[in-house]
Amino acid sequence: MQHKQIETIECAIDALLEDYLIRHSKALIVRFDVHYPENYPMVSGNENISACMAYVVKKYKRQGLDPAYIWVREQHRSVHPHYHCALLL
Repeated sequence: MQHKQIETIECAIDALLEDYLIRHSKALIVRFDVHYPENYPMVSGNENISACMAYVVKKYKRQGLDPAYIWVREQHRSVHPHYHCALLL
């Protein structure tokens, strides 16, 4: 990954954390990775991770929380991408 991309990602993470901590006195940050099974059909877009995170946000909003998240797609030599995610509650 290029240096500018890393800086952009770091800035987005910093902005998210700063905004979240301004709005909330406490925060739980859960970091997780999402991988596709090896035999899963080829994936070209980010629709699956977007749908997954929309489901998670909806679930926690129904519980009265104010979820926020960030994810980054990464793909090296594998057929499928994987995602590094952080969920703030």
